[in-house]
Amino acid sequence: MLYEIDDDALRAMTAQQQREEVETWFRSRYEDPAERTPYESAEGGYIWIWGGPYSADEEVRGRFEGVVPDEVLAEIVEDLEHECFNWAPTPREGDYDESLWSAISSNQHALLTFDTGLHTIARLMTQQVEDDLQDAYHRLHTRT
Repeated sequence: MLYEIDDDALRAMTAQQQREEVETWFRSRYEDPAERTPYESAEGGYIWIWGGPYSADEEVRGRFEGVVPDEVLAEIVEDLEHECFNWAPTPREGDYDESLWSAISSNQHALLTFDTGLHTIARLMTQQVEDDLQDAYHRLHTRT
C-alpha cells in the first residue's frame, strides 16, 4: 500500500521525523530492482517491465521540494543513492496476471501435466509431415 503524507504535518515535524516520513513514503513506492525486476546480462542489465529506472533525487525532490528543507532532502537522497542508484516501482495491483496464476496454481498434478506434455512433444517429433507443411512444422520446435 502506498504511504501518504500530509504536507502541513510534515512541515511541522523535526528534521529526523521528516527523514523517516519521506523515506517511508519513498520505500512504499520504490525498491531495489534486485528484488523482482528481471535481469538479463545479454541485454545489458535490468529489463524495466514495470517502469523505471527511477532516481531517488528526482522522485524525492519532485514530491517534497518546498515542503521539506533542501538539506534534509539532500541527506535522504544521499542515503538512498548510497543504497541503490536506480530504483524500480514496488509491486502494484495489475503487475501480474492473476487469472494465469490461478490456473497454474490450481493444477494439482503439475508433474504429470509436464511429463504428459513432454511425451506428446516427443511423439510429435517422430511424425511424418507432408512436404508443404515441413517449413511450418520445423518452426514449431528447435533442433539441438
